[in-house]
Amino acid sequence: MATTVPTGDSVALPGIHTRLGRRRLLTEHLVDTGYTSVALHDTAARTHRVTMVGPLRTNNSRQRK
Repeated sequence: MATTVPTGDSVALPGIHTRLGRRRLLTEHLVDTGYTSVALHDTAARTHRVTMVGPLRTNNSRQRK
């Protein structure tokens, strides 16, 4: 467990994967929508070889509607 200064979920994710990888606990990572985006899923798979499982954020932007 690590205590850090408050950061956004997506900013904290690479550090979480690094620490879990050192402990050999990184194969699949269950996450909530704060940690998910296509870019984060791709980066986790390429950099840390981890499969992130969780719902992708919905697009509620004005342009989408």
